Amino acid sequence: MKQLLCYAALVIAIWVGPEVHAIPVPNSNAETDLLTVEFSGDEVVSVSSLEFLSVAVDASQIVDADQFNHTFSRMNWSRPLLISLAKNLAPAVLRIGGTNADKIYYNLSSATLPPGQGLPEGYTLAMQPSQVDALFQFGAETGLGIVFGLNGGPGPRGGDMGPWDPTNAKAFLAYIAESGFELAGVQLSNEPNLFLANFGKYLQADTLGADFKTLKELMRSVNMTNVQIYGPDVAMQIPVLGQVFPDYLGKVVKHSEHTIDSVTFHWYPLESDHCPAKSIDPWIATTRKSIEYSTASSIDSAVHKSMESVKKYDTQAKLWLGEGALACCGGQENVTNAFASTIWYVDLLGRMAAKGVNGVVRQVLSGGRYGIIDDANLYPNPDFWAAVLWKNIVGKTALHTSTGLFEKSISAYTHCSAQTAGDIVIAAVNRGHDPYDISIKGAPEHSRALLWELTAPEGDLSSRQVLLNGKLLSVSPGGALPHFSPSVVNLPFTMSPHSIAFLSVSVNATACYGSNI
Repeated sequence: MKQLLCYAALVIAIWVGPEVHAIPVPNSNAETDLLTVEFSGDEVVSVSSLEFLSVAVDASQIVDADQFNHTFSRMNWSRPLLISLAKNLAPAVLRIGGTNADKIYYNLSSATLPPGQGLPEGYTLAMQPSQVDALFQFGAETGLGIVFGLNGGPGPRGGDMGPWDPTNAKAFLAYIAESGFELAGVQLSNEPNLFLANFGKYLQADTLGADFKTLKELMRSVNMTNVQIYGPDVAMQIPVLGQVFPDYLGKVVKHSEHTIDSVTFHWYPLESDHCPAKSIDPWIATTRKSIEYSTASSIDSAVHKSMESVKKYDTQAKLWLGEGALACCGGQENVTNAFASTIWYVDLLGRMAAKGVNGVVRQVLSGGRYGIIDDANLYPNPDFWAAVLWKNIVGKTALHTSTGLFEKSISAYTHCSAQTAGDIVIAAVNRGHDPYDISIKGAPEHSRALLWELTAPEGDLSSRQVLLNGKLLSVSPGGALPHFSPSVVNLPFTMSPHSIAFLSVSVNATACYGSNI
């Protein structure tokens, strides 16, 4: 069924024709183009959560289930280097989800079930107490808040996609409470609008909406009213078809009747060669497609539709990108774990904050071909370095920003500095082959700025190494990160081709004092 759905989408897409924006060609002029970034120091467009930049681990990695042609291996949470690296991302959410999350039975007895045996009808995987313990111990050691995706699939629905039965989920939550573990949030179901493809059964949006009311009551019954509820994790990225079923997300939110704290959607702009229709798929990820403006901006419609649903049905809820990476189905080798992904990722963070999205969950922390950490050797991939820099430099308050006619080559996003009150940080991405001189309108004349510029060695977008101001970033054997020393530059400064720049400037921005930074 899943293959049929993908092929149908592709046939429609090929008929319609994908949107294409060419990457700028090298500039034949001797002079470098001048781009002026305009911002408003008192015009706040959004204030995101402290956990805005967050990460995920696929449930397959916990229960050692096959996913995407064995892309994932079982997660070893106890590795000191992994713990040391993950600490640098806190405060953040560690979201547990994925397709296999809706196949898991929580076997919390002392007896370990053999794989696929002894399970109630509708369940194909089991999670053991030792696996739960290891996950929550990792969260405690790293400071990452666990948001756990509860099974909302066929098993707890009696096989007919009727109302959700919380019995097994209640046992899981009771175990968490008895063990003294901290739970930051829960979800219910993963990409429910694709259940017809993944399970051969359609889950009505109004049924799922009502299930969130059941979940809310369950959290009250186990004294977990402080635990946030996220959902419904609707997949918005299906080519041409979008949500597949019109306004599925909106209908769930409507029928949940204000029981969801953070509304979540999923987005992947490209696909990998592990996706079903790889031989004819025009969206297979390449380094070239990764840095195109159309790839970066393709999420805009999904955000708009999701935001409209929140405003219409639940004005108190926040909107989160609950799962995303440059390419789905486990990622694409030398693309989603390379510098090409980082150009897309930094743009995504800036773009989501500018649109009022409260959190962005990057799939995944480690594992697959899109992990921000290589799970085999625990070496950070380029997106990890960008994530840590963002955490350290970029504040939670986004300001109005414009780059004028250069948007398809340069994207720039202005935030309050996370380090100094009154200062701003501009996160800029240069997709093009040419350098650009960057000036900042509103900065004092002859200003200097602090610059952290990320580039790939020799401009190789498929590189898994990163240079910070020309120096290679690396981790010590004990897991210590280098000191992220900025360069001092005069404005305007010249931004390298295919680069990412974080530029900190003292401007006494009115909005960047007090709790807003």
